[in-house]
Amino acid sequence: ATNIAETSLTIDGIRYVIDSGYMKCKVFKPSIGMNALTLYPVSRAQANQRAGRAGRTAEGVCYRLYTEHQYVTELIDAPVPEIQRSSVDSVVLLLKSIGVVDLAQFDFLDAPPQQNLEASLCRLWLIRALDDAGRITEDGRRIADFPADPPMARTLLEACKLGCGEEAASVVSVLCSDSRSVFAMPKGREESAKAAREKFYAPDSDHITLLNVFEQYVANGMSRAWADDHMLNHLALKRAADIRVQFVDRLTRDFKLTLGSCDGNKDMVREAFTAGYFANSARRSSMTEYTTLMNGVPCELHPLSAVLNAGIAPDYVIFNELTMTTREYVTVVSAVEPQWLISVSRGLFSTRDDNMMKHHVNLVREQRKAILAAAEEQQRAPQPAAAGDLLQNQVTGGA
Repeated sequence: ATNIAETSLTIDGIRYVIDSGYMKCKVFKPSIGMNALTLYPVSRAQANQRAGRAGRTAEGVCYRLYTEHQYVTELIDAPVPEIQRSSVDSVVLLLKSIGVVDLAQFDFLDAPPQQNLEASLCRLWLIRALDDAGRITEDGRRIADFPADPPMARTLLEACKLGCGEEAASVVSVLCSDSRSVFAMPKGREESAKAAREKFYAPDSDHITLLNVFEQYVANGMSRAWADDHMLNHLALKRAADIRVQFVDRLTRDFKLTLGSCDGNKDMVREAFTAGYFANSARRSSMTEYTTLMNGVPCELHPLSAVLNAGIAPDYVIFNELTMTTREYVTVVSAVEPQWLISVSRGLFSTRDDNMMKHHVNLVREQRKAILAAAEEQQRAPQPAAAGDLLQNQVTGGA
């Protein structure tokens, strides 16, 4: 059983369900400051929903790969609300944009952990969405108003400054459409699919690899036949093209920004992504292993990464996500220059005499304390009475 088996979808002929008792779930871990895709036990409600897929249109049975005692004593009643297990960066930025100061006292339907709120304040400060006092900045308002995760929005704002907004918008659109589904992997044709994928590889960047795919897809008339011939997911790429139209419209019409094009200098695109994802950076510790700069988590490049398959081992990389399975893998990886990390990191990184990056752990801790202290000070000042009502109106559409 997978998460699809927990929906109300009815498929004719399902007679047997095998429930492992686990699910893959993206969970924000404050200890490492990033999302991690991890295996977690399901809840009893989810287990019952999985069992309900068998026997809908015919007699059926569910085999659970765990004991009844485990079901009763170890599984929780219902799944943890998403806001309590996910990054709340977008939520915090929305609240800041409508004037909410004391996040800890805000009346959430399901309050996220205090740790997550504090970590979000720091991450938003790092990408310049908040100032030193925890107030939203001009760029922060744009990021809050952009229909993508804050790091992606930060990337696009930086790309417009660098003059590679056209290319960055394409990559972000593919990522938002689910980059994992862009490359098809038909069962029994894995070697052919790998060979087709390698034609698009950029040896130093998965981001540029996705850009190569999208640009060639558009150049070939967004043809389903071309996508099928190259073992690409036409629907995912078509969805990315639709998302890109929305993103470009927001950047140019609403934000009055000029996108610009890198004209083949795709290093600029990697530099733009560094501005959004420098907190997700890692340094090579051996020929195959890396260590994240922010918190020292050992990790490896994902086996499907273009960077790994090119046989190079860049000293520093950024990545979109950390996946925790039998090993810790980083996905959607790009090689970056140390000076890029230093220039955008608000003093978080510097170099020592041996030319190795140094992470200023205390800077983040001090900044977190400063932002929280500033928030407490602002709380004592008169607050906008309608801030909570305004959020409710935004959520309910004014109903």
